Amino acid sequence: MVELARSVPISRPQPTTSRCGPSTGSIASATVHIVRGGVGFDEAASLVGGRWVAAVQPGDVVTIEPGGIVDGFGETNGSRITL
Repeated sequence: MVELARSVPISRPQPTTSRCGPSTGSIASATVHIVRGGVGFDEAASLVGGRWVAAVQPGDVVTIEPGGIVDGFGETNGSRITL
């Protein structure tokens, strides 16, 4: 299993400026990208006991692609996260 943090830094436009700045929001959904045996697929993570988890196997390459984490405001991660 891979555990994801409950909140992650995301970029959200600030109301008083056109620049984006880091912000933190609670995760509403998360999708991990898994490469297993040369085949890639996406799997939804689940909130279990207060932690976001996804089932992976030894040897899997696991990433969260841009847009894979969505917070309660609909904002997403902008960069790939390698786990």
